[in-house]
This record gives sequence, C-alpha cells and structure tokens, in this order.
Amino acid sequence: MTRAELAEAIPPAYTEFIGKQIIDYIKRGAARMREYCKTPGKTIDVIETENRIFVSMAGAYIQIFDEEYPGFIHDIPIRFCMMCGRELRKGAAE
Repeated sequence: MTRAELAEAIPPAYTEFIGKQIIDYIKRGAARMREYCKTPGKTIDVIETENRIFVSMAGAYIQIFDEEYPGFIHDIPIRFCMMCGRELRKGAAE
C-alpha cells in the first residue's frame, strides 16, 4: 500500500466522528472524577494494622487517622486533587 493509498484508507469524516466520540468519552470520565474531590471526607484507603489507619481526602487536605478516639490524625495540605488533577486552592502545598 502506498502512502497515498494509506491516506485514503480512513475517510476524514469517519476520523472526525471517532475523534469527537473519544473527546466526549474523556470529558464524561473527567466529570465523574471531579465528583470525587467534591465529596467531603471521601475515604481513599484503609490500611489494616493493629489499629486500622484511614487515608481520606477532605477539601484541600489528605487526612491520615486511626480508629481510636481522640487518636492520631495528620492533615497534609495538597494543591491538586490526586484523582482528577483539579486545582483545589492556589498556593497550597508548594
């Protein structure tokens, strides 16, 4: 197959149609991911040890805490959502 034949193998209109479908799919996925960082106190992981350790995202912070009360808690400021990359606040965790 020559280069000229290859250029004609996929019609431009079909290429445009497929491209729009892919862009739409990516945008829908990004919208679902943005919901993740808008949900306050979303648990990311639970580490099973003697006392379970929880890792969650709360606003512009990653929180690490155990199940004991008043137990251990540590807030780590973050600038971007680790799930979707959306900027949570300017200048945080530089």
